[in-house]
Amino acid sequence: MCRSSIQKAKTGSDCGRFAAIAGDRKKGQNVRLASKLIGWDIDIKSEEEKRQEIEEQMTALTAPTTPLASLAGVGAKTIEKIEAAGITSVEKLAGMTPEQLMEIPGIAKRWSTRFIRP
Repeated sequence: MCRSSIQKAKTGSDCGRFAAIAGDRKKGQNVRLASKLIGWDIDIKSEEEKRQEIEEQMTALTAPTTPLASLAGVGAKTIEKIEAAGITSVEKLAGMTPEQLMEIPGIAKRWSTRFIRP
């Protein structure tokens, strides 16, 4: 038998079956136990939660974004470092905490606090 390298499982459930799957009275103990036994991250969502997640993803894909190059006072090298970390728009940058920004290689503390408004 071929074993997959995927270690994440997602499933949907209607409200009637959700309690049985998640062990509702046990606050998700069944899911936590199964996750621990197989070493996978198991994520159970209702149909409504999944619909909302997909809706948010679609909105993010179609929303207009502002390129990082439009940031005043930020050099090309700094922009390259930020983009290398997967942040490609001013909107994504604005949603980050200073701690998240400092995790980007080459971004100093002074830069991380400069991008974030209190």
